[in-house]
Amino acid sequence: MNKGLKNKGLGSWFCLAAALVALITGIVFLLTQATAAPLGHSGTMAGVVLLVGAAASLVFFFVSVPFSALIQAVIYNIALYLVVVQLYFVFADVINHVTFAGGNAGLCVFYMVGTFIACLLSVIACFCKQTKTGEAKATGKQFAAAGAVVVVAAVCVGGFSLQSSSLPSADNAEVAPDAAQTSAEGPVMNYSDNEFTSKTLDDLVAIPQETWEAKEPNGEVAYFFEGQYTEGFSTIVDPACLDMYCYTDGSMWGSFSGPSTSVGGDSISHVYGYWYNYDENGEKNFVIHLLGNQD
Repeated sequence: MNKGLKNKGLGSWFCLAAALVALITGIVFLLTQATAAPLGHSGTMAGVVLLVGAAASLVFFFVSVPFSALIQAVIYNIALYLVVVQLYFVFADVINHVTFAGGNAGLCVFYMVGTFIACLLSVIACFCKQTKTGEAKATGKQFAAAGAVVVVAAVCVGGFSLQSSSLPSADNAEVAPDAAQTSAEGPVMNYSDNEFTSKTLDDLVAIPQETWEAKEPNGEVAYFFEGQYTEGFSTIVDPACLDMYCYTDGSMWGSFSGPSTSVGGDSISHVYGYWYNYDENGEKNFVIHLLGNQD
């Protein structure tokens, strides 16, 4: 055993290090991915592949197998692909400062970094001797195979980088909204000046329908939003629309209409609330409080 360990080349130690990194990353992934993964993108396959790669690396460390470093590199690159495809959605929330996909960005970074390190170590091992004795240089086929692995790894990582670079950077995300808000012109509603913040849904529903409808021709609309809810089941697709008006007095009113759906119910419902774009601290913060609907 001691003789065998002494005969291990640098490539074998790189593969062993990759196995340890993959083992830790895989265990953490399997234990935490259910809460760390974005909404609808949970799954254990990436963690399973990491554990398979770690097990293979440990076996190859003690049993000499031709192209063992290449085999490990392929397994870890598959795991990297699975991790990136499953979890890159969570970074859209971080970049855009919203909570849509959900998940835990810190853990997702840990998964990706750990898997990438395992990939990198195993790819480097493809160019190193596995044992001190024996053939000192890799054959041309081994170099070609290892080069192919490097290309695959570059494509996986480069593809993710390209997707990330197409979105605004974190720095730009901080600067752009401030610049837009500073130069924006439009109605202003302070939280402290909004009398509707103390009103309940019943108070707003009690206002005659004609009063709400008259505000648009009277030029009292500060902001208007239009959205669509689409429900698809089997071959049936039922779209329903929401028209929402934010008025200059700080109130909000809208209508939800469409064909018969689980939400629309083949009728028109009216939604009520209030809005402001300067919060309790006097800072720019556009907020809409949707109190509820008429039903």
